[in-house]
Amino acid sequence: SIEHEDRLVLADHVYIGPFNYIEASGGVTIDEGAQVTSHVSIVTHTSHRAQRLLGRRFVDWPDPRPGWVSAPVSIGPLAACMRVTFIILAAVMIAFGSVVAVLGVAAVLDPAGTKVADDSDPFGTPPSRWVSAAFAVAGFALIGGGAVFAARGRSRRRRVP
Repeated sequence: SIEHEDRLVLADHVYIGPFNYIEASGGVTIDEGAQVTSHVSIVTHTSHRAQRLLGRRFVDWPDPRPGWVSAPVSIGPLAACMRVTFIILAAVMIAFGSVVAVLGVAAVLDPAGTKVADDSDPFGTPPSRWVSAAFAVAGFALIGGGAVFAARGRSRRRRVP
């Protein structure tokens, strides 16, 4: 949805995906070729401080309200505004990698306690230390990959040209 559509300036070849919210009371400019993926909110003001300072008087207080912060938003040409799916993906990778790494390390330390079952040997046979070490390395790689995604997601959220 768009609030204050008259203050929104769109250049050519701009993509705005579904389920976005644009509040343009302070002015929003989206330059040529910019992409705003789904589930993104673009707002030009924050009223959190003003609401805390004024309490119930916030509704009736004349402008300017103390604590009110407002500024125009400009998204540069060919910029991409993405939802924070990087953080969600990173959290999943770190969680899954932690489980795989713990199981791999446990198998290296106690191979008899970690058995792989199959139909011909229902009680399973212990995996080799190499296989267990490979699982541990894969788990740590997933944790590292998740950390990289988390760092990239944080830096992309801050950087809007």
